[in-house]
Amino acid sequence: MNNSSKLPRFIFLFFQWYCKSERLEELHGDLEELYLDRLEEIGKTRALLHYAWDVIRCCQPYAWKKIGNQFNSNTLDMFKNYLRIAVRHLLRQPGYASLNILGLTLGIVSSLVIMLYLNQELSFDNYHKDADLVYRISTRFEETDGTKDNWAVTQRPLGQELKETFAEVSQYVRFMRQRQARLQKNNVSYLLDNMYLVDSTVFDMFTFELVQGDPATALNQPNSICLSESVAQRIFKGENPIGKLLESDNHSFQVTGVYKDQPKNSHIIADAMGSASTDPNQHNSQSWGGWGIYTYVKLNTTADVGAVEDRLNTQIVDQYIEPIFGDDLKVVYEMLPIRDIHLHSDFEGEPVPLGSMNYIYVFAVVALFLIIIACINYMNLATARSMRRALEVGVRKTMGAKRNSLISQFMAESVVIAFVSLILSLAILIVTVPIINSILGTSLELNQLLDVKIMLGIILMLILTGMLSGDYPAFYVSAFTPSNALR
Repeated sequence: MNNSSKLPRFIFLFFQWYCKSERLEELHGDLEELYLDRLEEIGKTRALLHYAWDVIRCCQPYAWKKIGNQFNSNTLDMFKNYLRIAVRHLLRQPGYASLNILGLTLGIVSSLVIMLYLNQELSFDNYHKDADLVYRISTRFEETDGTKDNWAVTQRPLGQELKETFAEVSQYVRFMRQRQARLQKNNVSYLLDNMYLVDSTVFDMFTFELVQGDPATALNQPNSICLSESVAQRIFKGENPIGKLLESDNHSFQVTGVYKDQPKNSHIIADAMGSASTDPNQHNSQSWGGWGIYTYVKLNTTADVGAVEDRLNTQIVDQYIEPIFGDDLKVVYEMLPIRDIHLHSDFEGEPVPLGSMNYIYVFAVVALFLIIIACINYMNLATARSMRRALEVGVRKTMGAKRNSLISQFMAESVVIAFVSLILSLAILIVTVPIINSILGTSLELNQLLDVKIMLGIILMLILTGMLSGDYPAFYVSAFTPSNALR
């Protein structure tokens, strides 16, 4: 196994710890095969997350070791007893329990909202099947007086030239934006902010899921157009749009396809895509002196991106740019992975507003502090009430209870409170996310809660919150001596 496919040792050690030896090789072999398959399909980071989740899912009775007296029925009964006592104690003090649950719930639900936001920002364009191989070419300019500009666009002939002369480029597609486009049906006009004329190869490079139409032919002919589901519903109101005609200011389009609305975490959103050959003058233009096209290329799996970019800035610039601009304008092309565009681009003219890694770091720290503050609040309340538990501790120690059992009891209470707070937080999140989206203009989606990373984050949050909030009160109260506690 090479470095890129090497599995994290700490996850394997966890698997080895709980899995019985006679099942270890068989089960882990299956998990390793799944990981290697995913490594090629979805990349290392997501494959590792799936592997970690698979290891957790395999932690079931059929795989558990038999550890004799260390983990027998008495131990299970003891844990059940801890939880039962913890629940009874909290029910006897509803005001105290409610206050703790409220504090933790506010911290957890705030952190969950931030977690959804961070997950969305970090997952832009991940849904494209070959996202690791697709790059957008952008342009940096520098004039003789030192003026610099960075544009997200290129010239129209660039994509085709790269496909024909660069063996590393397997495909290309160009997007030409039609600003304030109007489509007309039965003398009723519909304004579209995000309509593009695109090459027919768009369905080969990007994951647009067609629900009607054939992706192989949908945009092959001039005057063809594919609509998003929401736009198709808006214009045709339940009618079958395939074959229907739509008029625009300059062209007449025939609907040849309908695709599902793109996820919000996309760096380019297309409400409608017309065939680039609809405008032959623009489509066949060989002018290298004008910019305005979003150009994307798909590289072969063996291609060296750095080498391709170097050739792009020597071969193409020398052949096509310098004859036009000479020394008056320096042009540098830059190839940016589509997954990096949202958070790392500094180019002007982006199709949708960009995010910022600075915001990612700030919000991550804020989420962590919210959880810590909620835990500290819990610790303060629990410690302040510690004298009320002193008598209980004294009696139980007099009856022979060990400090470890008392610590486990108090930790069980904090875990119960953290669990209840988490359930309430998820319920509040389901209700408030639409409200948050309408107020802040965000596009958080609840289905992100099913994402492996989010699920792992929630489990980790539950464990950390329960342990962190309960450790100090547990150790503090359990340290009372019987003589002092009963005095």
